[in-house]
Amino acid sequence: MEPIWIVSHGRGVVQSGSATNVARFLATAASLEGKTAFFYFRYDDAPERVYVPFAAYAIVGTPKLEEMPPEELEPVGEIFDATVILDPAMIITGTSQRASIFDGLKQGGTIVVNSSLPLDTIKKLLKEAIPPGTSWKGKTVILRAADYDRDVAIACSAAVAKATNVVDVKSVAKAFEQLGVPKEKSDVLKKAYDEAEIKEVSM
Repeated sequence: MEPIWIVSHGRGVVQSGSATNVARFLATAASLEGKTAFFYFRYDDAPERVYVPFAAYAIVGTPKLEEMPPEELEPVGEIFDATVILDPAMIITGTSQRASIFDGLKQGGTIVVNSSLPLDTIKKLLKEAIPPGTSWKGKTVILRAADYDRDVAIACSAAVAKATNVVDVKSVAKAFEQLGVPKEKSDVLKKAYDEAEIKEVSM
């Protein structure tokens, strides 16, 4: 079976840690469930890295990966099961190596957006970001991840786990333990998981 791909987009330096953590948490959780999984990250080609688009990828086997893609790989085609956007401005400005957040996102996939903007505003931006002449149908989760924890990766990982079922949220909590994340963060994870609202949308 085809592997599951998750991409997490953020801004270089200021969000690269959280973007990487989304991929790290989910890949580690999958490994603890006996699946083959790994993660890697890429910056846009630029002399400066502050605020430039940054992407981290998690690849999860179902349950095994037939081959391990090279870490320098820039995925192409309709490949992503979930796309995480840490900076909502990237909805309209484009992401790492991509003109639109919908580039590479599968039909029926999931978009998770970290934002304090009103839900209707985010939905409008998403509709405007769809390339002309195309449409998309899938799931969205829009949440104020910073309301849960300073590291927005915690709430965003919970949202991905709930919307995609790629891993059990309990496995993410176990991944926290293995990665040395403070124990109390597991309570934050569960709260974000319980409160994440999944919306089916057609655009």
